[in-house]
Amino acid sequence: MGFVFHHTVNAQQVDSLMAVYDEQFPKEKVHIHFDRTIYNKEETIFYKVYLQMASYPSEMSKNMYVAWFDTSGNLLKQTAAPLFQSTAKGSFDIPANYKGDFIHVKAFTRWMLNEDSAFVFEKNIPINSGKPTSSIQKIVLKSRVDLFPESGNLVQGVNNRIAFKATNQFGTPVLIKGFLVNDKNKVLDTIKAVHDGMGVFNLKPIAGEKYQLNWTDELGQKGNTVLPQPKLQGVVLKLTADYEKAYAQVERTLDVPTNFKKFKLLVHQNQQLIYTVDFKGEEKLIQKAALPIYELPTGIVQFSLFTDDWKPIAERIVFVNNRLHEYNAKLSIPMIDLKKRGKNVIEILVSDTASTNMSLSVTDASIVLPEQQSIYSDLLLSSDIKGKVHNPAYYFSSDADSVAAHLDLVMMTNGWRRFDWDKLINGDFPKWTYPRETDFLKLTGMVYGNQALANTKDLQLNLVISGKDSSSKLLFLPVAKDGSFEQTGVLFYDTVRVYYSFNNNPKLTEQTQVK
Repeated sequence: MGFVFHHTVNAQQVDSLMAVYDEQFPKEKVHIHFDRTIYNKEETIFYKVYLQMASYPSEMSKNMYVAWFDTSGNLLKQTAAPLFQSTAKGSFDIPANYKGDFIHVKAFTRWMLNEDSAFVFEKNIPINSGKPTSSIQKIVLKSRVDLFPESGNLVQGVNNRIAFKATNQFGTPVLIKGFLVNDKNKVLDTIKAVHDGMGVFNLKPIAGEKYQLNWTDELGQKGNTVLPQPKLQGVVLKLTADYEKAYAQVERTLDVPTNFKKFKLLVHQNQQLIYTVDFKGEEKLIQKAALPIYELPTGIVQFSLFTDDWKPIAERIVFVNNRLHEYNAKLSIPMIDLKKRGKNVIEILVSDTASTNMSLSVTDASIVLPEQQSIYSDLLLSSDIKGKVHNPAYYFSSDADSVAAHLDLVMMTNGWRRFDWDKLINGDFPKWTYPRETDFLKLTGMVYGNQALANTKDLQLNLVISGKDSSSKLLFLPVAKDGSFEQTGVLFYDTVRVYYSFNNNPKLTEQTQVK
């Protein structure tokens, strides 16, 4: 299904296109709750997975895949678990001979593989390897600074806000300070990273000038980063926000084509159009609008600017946090006994109007590491933007203005850009490779032994599926003439052992091989 426009496009048609896109390409997000923040070798990692689509639990996919990698990126194991009520559970046994300092985890549904890999859940789980600090090889760190003009491009003769992010070769934030200079080495501004290597500065490019940042990192290493060449004419979109409104400012150069004098601003979230704002002051170089956001769900909101004839020219993302994602739960401990095998009772009370699905971990407080990811940061932040976000849980730790300002730096230095607007407006949707898994796992196999099969009619295979928790399930599967058998909708957690026999024909067990 698609739409192709040969002449004109209007807001209603764009709304319809986005609705079709969302229906055909819904986006799933993953969070995993692990029972601890650090593990020893030979211990078992227990976890529970939560799957969400937009702001609600996802009921689309039926299986969750979790891949476990060592520090060199080698696959240790991939596990699969059925999704029930949008959650899955499982475990992973850390090998006794494991030598790495962490295990890297990726989690995804098969449908999520159609997306950019940047949106897959990933996490490093620390492993207590027992290595002395002195045995760790010293690595020479190298810093780099990336630049991000606020709405995508620098424009000459217009006030531009440019964010920057300083990191080392591992993506870890680096503290820098320095100067913005022109090609005559004149200092125009001072720069300094204000949070996790990020900062912002202003520049109004002048015709014929070139610019660069001269910076020094926290280790004393010096470097420079050249600013991109500004466009001679164009438009800049600026956005600021508080808890009630987002304030948009569109500024253009004097000399622009006619279609660059009136604009349309699309405000959308979770692939749904919220509203459209028209900027009709074609004689004005600067146009402003205050946009209500206080009733929007918590999460990233996209502001996409188009010319009057729907050419995309600028985009900016803003995080809206109205605390609408939270609900109050009360925890009480009516019985405490810290003796060995003592009985402790924990009660959690939630409103009877709230539908809940929870997990709880009890951990030795003396070995807990600070958690850098949370269910909020995974489902509302990291899963919707490209680029690594350092310590994302921090941005949900406080309502302080400083935290909100730091979060806006994340918005300016990480791209959203899930839509290719030119293709979307022409009805050219992406093609998916991996279909939706709307059923649970499938058990398939083959019986080998042509002579034995040829002499047998109506062959039936008896299977006993035994789980790690001592549970068992019986399956009776007909065997096709070519020796194949299949059972759909298999539901089990973790790993299982399968035992088999042939119904009314025990001799076939020795005469055949089942794989």
